[in-house]
Amino acid sequence: MYLRKHPLRSLLIFAFGTALIVAACGGDTTEPAPRRVTIVAGAGDAQFGSPGQPLADPLAALVVDASSGRAVENAVVRWRVVSGAGASLSPGSSSTDGRGVATTSLRLGPDLGTVRVEADVDGRTGGVATFEARAVRTPVLASIAPLPVVAGATVTLTGQEFSTRAEDNLVLFGGRRGRVTAASATQLTVQVPTCLPERTLAIQVRLGAVAGNTLAAAIRSTLPSPISIQRGGLRLLESADDLACLTLPPEAGSSYLLLALNAASAQGLAMPWELTGLAGAPLATTLSAAQQQPDAALAWEANVRALERRIPPGPPAAALAPQAALQPSLPKVGDRTQFNVLNRQNRTDRITAEVRAITDRAILYVDVAAPAGGFTQADLDGFGRMFDDPIHPTDVAVFGSPSDIDQNGRIIILMTPRVNALTERNENSFIAGFFYGCDLVEVQRCKDTNRAEIFYSMVPDPTGQFSGARTRETVLRTVPGVLAHEFQHMISFGRKGRLDLLWLSEGLAHMAEERVGRVFAERGDPVTALDFRRPNHIRARGYLAAPANTSLVDEDSPGTLELRGAAWLFVQYLNEHYGGDALLGRLTGPPAFGAANVQAATGRAWETVFAEFALALWAAGAPELAGVTLDARLTFGSFDLRNTVSAGPYPLRPATFDFGDLTRTGALPPAAAEYFLARAAGSSPFTLSLAGQWGGPFARGTPRLAVLRVR
Repeated sequence: MYLRKHPLRSLLIFAFGTALIVAACGGDTTEPAPRRVTIVAGAGDAQFGSPGQPLADPLAALVVDASSGRAVENAVVRWRVVSGAGASLSPGSSSTDGRGVATTSLRLGPDLGTVRVEADVDGRTGGVATFEARAVRTPVLASIAPLPVVAGATVTLTGQEFSTRAEDNLVLFGGRRGRVTAASATQLTVQVPTCLPERTLAIQVRLGAVAGNTLAAAIRSTLPSPISIQRGGLRLLESADDLACLTLPPEAGSSYLLLALNAASAQGLAMPWELTGLAGAPLATTLSAAQQQPDAALAWEANVRALERRIPPGPPAAALAPQAALQPSLPKVGDRTQFNVLNRQNRTDRITAEVRAITDRAILYVDVAAPAGGFTQADLDGFGRMFDDPIHPTDVAVFGSPSDIDQNGRIIILMTPRVNALTERNENSFIAGFFYGCDLVEVQRCKDTNRAEIFYSMVPDPTGQFSGARTRETVLRTVPGVLAHEFQHMISFGRKGRLDLLWLSEGLAHMAEERVGRVFAERGDPVTALDFRRPNHIRARGYLAAPANTSLVDEDSPGTLELRGAAWLFVQYLNEHYGGDALLGRLTGPPAFGAANVQAATGRAWETVFAEFALALWAAGAPELAGVTLDARLTFGSFDLRNTVSAGPYPLRPATFDFGDLTRTGALPPAAAEYFLARAAGSSPFTLSLAGQWGGPFARGTPRLAVLRVR
């Protein structure tokens, strides 16, 4: 389904569910069976804070279906403080998002000690989710011995307000975490990290977010030899030891592209990370990066996805024996038929539509209630011809054949103002059309199925009778691209019995627009070609402006425009390197889904494929790498990425810094990357460390650090 934000820009936001769980859909008023769920602590447990102050991080509870293990959306989680006088929660209840995560904030009471919180949800099987937080005083560091501090050796820290549990105390040497081996309230025994330059560094003790004072101490160290990479060469680090210490040589004029990656293959909580840089002398550095901007709310698509997920599992339409259909024989122009059409209340309206055109591959119906002054007969005939050639043959050649449960050899294109009415008036975007998988299943699985391959389209409504005013020209220019996209969904649903995970399903459907656009370009019609391709370029630019903010594998319906831009770019990248259109066909068919589908189709590990894709987003066509022959998988092959998606400067601009002291922190969602460009400065080596929050181990995620020599 599409939403439009500009008369010349159709911005697609269509998605279907990835797990078909319980009965009832469309106009069925039957209540679904109660769902049994489990709830666990997802993040925010075991925090420290100051008395009377809010914790630094929210508490996050994860709710999943007890039988399938899939995230449960819109479950209401109830929070309560079990112990800890004066502590409070805000809010007291919260709903889960598309990842199954609900959050709240905890403010500690005025006293020292432990606060306990429980999270509960209706339909729970198993225990409640539990959280603990501790109100503590700020630690005070008084002395360090022996001095100077030797990297890799053991030192003793004395002071006050340390935790008596060794693992609670974070001891940082220039931002890098040492290992506490013994602890009392006044003394800590600490193994110094090995990856420290020889210079004076600040040493600090902290209890989580509660940071103590710092003391300066001279460090004696022998750093590992700097890595040696030729220009255009790549080093991909993944082991804990490699991530903990990377030394770059201070070669004059050299620079490196650095990618902090969370290469996780499935939707989940973000991975907290911290990148520290230390030079051989106390050199300060600064950096900046672009920020992603939010886009329009996509509430209708979330409803469609929810309905899709309520359809019980069953065989794909392609495997079903033909049954009595809505229209068992080919109709004639002028014939009228009734259809069930999904409305904004997630039920169906019964409408009557008349056949206005029949082509080799399509039957075009127009709702008898459509506003006057809409399509001309020439418009409808032309629309049918465009579907016959090139939309239908292009999608079929790439993605496979559609099902034909109504046995008419055609796709029904139903043009109705009920689609217009799905968009509320005065919104800055609108729904242009959609495909609904209910139509490809039996009535036992979805009560209001039309038992036919149907695409639902808006109609011209120049006076705004049903929603905002939509001109004939706007509809004619918008709907063909939507149809190419939705036809791919129809093919995939018919082959798999459900669509792939949101991100991959949308990436493939966006490639359908690209493929049809390419046909028009090859036929010498660049204007129409751009109508099909431009939405992908717009979404891709949004993603590239801040890739660290978007999880490529997100399933939170309906998916942001940036997610869809990322998914299209990823499928485009796979197409270039792993089999072209044949690969797209393999990804569209059964049996695998998501990252497993990608691994099966490419024969390579997801983590490696994602890392190389992320690098290619910047390296492909980069002026900084002019004259360098890169590994082919660090490019987009024959696809001219930069010139295709750019409308001005290339939007992916890494945060840039000179070799020097820096700390950069963040939280990367699964399958996301943060980009940096590091430039040599001074005459001493530069050490880097990628770690979890406050220099500790990674709490979750699949961390990687990619280093590409640029100059």
